[in-house]
Amino acid sequence: MPRIALRLHHHIHSHVRGIDLSTILSRDDAAWRASKVVSRICLLKDSFSVDRLWHENDQDRSSEKLCLRAWISAKIVCAEQSRIQSIRKVDTRSIRKDVLLCLGMLLRQNDILARAHPRVLNNEHESAPVDAEGMMQLVNARYKTRVRVSNESYVEAVSTNGKIFRGHAKGAKGKTTHIHFRQGISTSHAIQSVRVIGLNEPTASERARDSLLLRVLQDEAKLTDAEFVRFIWFRTKEDTQRLQQPSASLGINDSLLEPHLKHLNASQVRVVAAMVDVNPVVVVHGPPGTGKTTTISSAAEIWSKVYYDPVWIIGHSNVSVKNIAEKLLKRKVDFKLIVSKEFYVEWHEHIYEKIQERLMRTDELPADRLAMSQVVGSSRVILSTLGLLSNPALDKNGTFDIIPVERLIVDEASQINVFEYMHVLHKFRKSLQKLCFFGDPKQC
Repeated sequence: MPRIALRLHHHIHSHVRGIDLSTILSRDDAAWRASKVVSRICLLKDSFSVDRLWHENDQDRSSEKLCLRAWISAKIVCAEQSRIQSIRKVDTRSIRKDVLLCLGMLLRQNDILARAHPRVLNNEHESAPVDAEGMMQLVNARYKTRVRVSNESYVEAVSTNGKIFRGHAKGAKGKTTHIHFRQGISTSHAIQSVRVIGLNEPTASERARDSLLLRVLQDEAKLTDAEFVRFIWFRTKEDTQRLQQPSASLGINDSLLEPHLKHLNASQVRVVAAMVDVNPVVVVHGPPGTGKTTTISSAAEIWSKVYYDPVWIIGHSNVSVKNIAEKLLKRKVDFKLIVSKEFYVEWHEHIYEKIQERLMRTDELPADRLAMSQVVGSSRVILSTLGLLSNPALDKNGTFDIIPVERLIVDEASQINVFEYMHVLHKFRKSLQKLCFFGDPKQC
């Protein structure tokens, strides 16, 4: 509902007031898939056919799907009439004009990118044996084309004689995806190709972004309450004055500073000085080879060793974060790197050999704060991808209380859709003090 309301307002300048049906049955306000909502009012045999109706930016039979969505929504409203009366409404009239304009433009840019994503993914695999019960053990060959577990898609396997079998991914471990086919496929069928039809499950970051949009349009959250959101999108005169205030000195004597800066050139020293200065936002750009990674590690070294301040370093890719971690290791900085099980196991274990002892896998994180504090130990620097900042496990085990997000460094910033920053900056609005963007403007 939030995205629909924003699109209507942005494109036809019409205000919208309505109900978000994806959350009306959820106890924790988490959005449900359309099929899950529908299954509460009727028996549903094929969930994908329902969920696919809500796949955004899908132009195939769009008018027909629009009518079906409207009909299903009306049925849900009729079935849940008593509950709907007490639900907080989405209402664009309660939102500032500049906020609506900004969100509409960001969503439009996001839609353009989404339309470029393929609806069919051709898988590359090493083997695809099928057992007697119709379960395929697909060994993926490439990480980018692997078959993922998703309720938003199904798998088609094509045999050498051209017969097509339809199934669903039920589980994955490392390079192997377990795919169940309802009928027809057997051990005698030689598989020629495998493809995925549909979309991947929404990431934790995408869910967090949509949750924020819903709360904003329900007037339960104010984007302008987060000063770093204001700095980037809704800057006031006071914000501009603060961002343009002259730089001060580093505030520490040369004998303490010199060991951490002597390996840097003059321009890198100026960047580090700006990072540890009072100005809340620093933007650094430069082509490959200019020492951005070295500069990031030096600032983190000063913050953690001299000031004993917590630092989070995030990036667009796991590889960029790993490269910074290796620099920190050389500088003998105490850090931890959080990596997802899906990316690590059997796929990229080899690239973490040098920093193995500093890794924290998401599937191995302690569930309580005390145990997590013991794992973090004396580390004041945490590295991860941007998406992991929205991982619910880190909220539940108190990671952000142990190492608050006070200083946030973003590497490869130009490769991240700017919309993806908004919910993160709003989430950490009470703790964030410093935001540093690093990137190459020609690399996007």
